[in-house]
Amino acid sequence: MVNKLCDLRVCSEQPIFSCKAHVFHIDPKTKRSWISASSTAVSVSFFYDSTRSLYRIISVEGTKVRASKQ
Repeated sequence: MVNKLCDLRVCSEQPIFSCKAHVFHIDPKTKRSWISASSTAVSVSFFYDSTRSLYRIISVEGTKVRASKQ
């Protein structure tokens, strides 16, 4: 779920874990199929937002930044 690019408080912190991963999203037409969001693995960083007690996944592919709440 894409909500906003990046909360400044979260982006200024160090990630708790980073790796390369293949990213997918759910097909909006069928709501059952997975669609690849990129052709190769992209850098994915996990952050913990202590003020909201939730984890954020921020993946960076070139100049694109996607943020999601988990």
